Amino acid sequence: MKKYSSVLLFFVGLLLISDYSFAQMFSVGESNRQVQASNSYLRLGLAPFTFDFQGNRLENPNSTTLELDNTAFYVAFETPGVILNLMLANKLTGLEDQSLFDLAFTLTNRFAFIRGRSVQAGVPIQLYSSITGVNSDRSNENFNQANFAVGAGAFIGFRFSNKIIFSNEFIPGYGFSNSNGGFIGGSMYYLRGKSRLNFINIFAGRSLSIGYDFNYRSFDIEDEIYDFDFTSHLITLGISL
Repeated sequence: MKKYSSVLLFFVGLLLISDYSFAQMFSVGESNRQVQASNSYLRLGLAPFTFDFQGNRLENPNSTTLELDNTAFYVAFETPGVILNLMLANKLTGLEDQSLFDLAFTLTNRFAFIRGRSVQAGVPIQLYSSITGVNSDRSNENFNQANFAVGAGAFIGFRFSNKIIFSNEFIPGYGFSNSNGGFIGGSMYYLRGKSRLNFINIFAGRSLSIGYDFNYRSFDIEDEIYDFDFTSHLITLGISL
C-alpha cells in the first residue's frame, strides 16, 4: 500500500504544481480589449459502445449474457482540467433486459512545451476514476467495478482565429479495479482520445463546442468472469456556461 500511495501522491503533486494559467488556453483577444470566454461546458451526446467478454466462454457461459452492443446517452460537465460525466443505456436506448451505468471523474493538468499564439502542445497528466455497472436479467452475474487509474499522453491545440479553436488529446493509462464489495479486484488499462472544435462567443455570449471522444478500457480481474473490454465512440454537443 505504501508503494501505491507514493505513486498517487506523486501524480497529485504533478497536477498541483503545473501552471494553472494554462487552463485559460487560447483566451479570446487581449485581456484589456475583450472579456475572456467561458471554458466551462454542459455537454450532451450519444455513444455507440461495445462491452465484450474476454475470458473463457466455455467455462463462463453466464458472463457472455452481459455482453452489449448498443448506444448510450451521455451527459457531462466539462471545465479546464475537470470532467464529470455519466453514460447510461437501458430500455430508453433500446435495451430490453440489460443496462449500463458508467459514472466517471477525470482530473487532468497540461504541461505545455509549445506556447505559441496559434499553437500549443505538451504533455497531459491525468487521474481517472469511474464506477461501471452492467446488469442483465438473464444472468445471476453482474459487472460492478470501481476503478482508479493514472495516465499521461500528448495534446495539441490550434487557434485558427479568435472565434475558432481546435484541440486534440490522447492519453493511455493504467490502474486498479475492485468490485463494490472490495473482494474481487484486478487491473484496468485504458486509452482515451478527445477532440474539440469550439466556436467562441457565437450567440448571446455563449460558445458552442463539437466533441469526439474515444474511450477504451480493458478489465483484467482476478476472477476471469469479469474480464471485459469496454469501447465507446462518443459524439457530443456542448454549450458554454
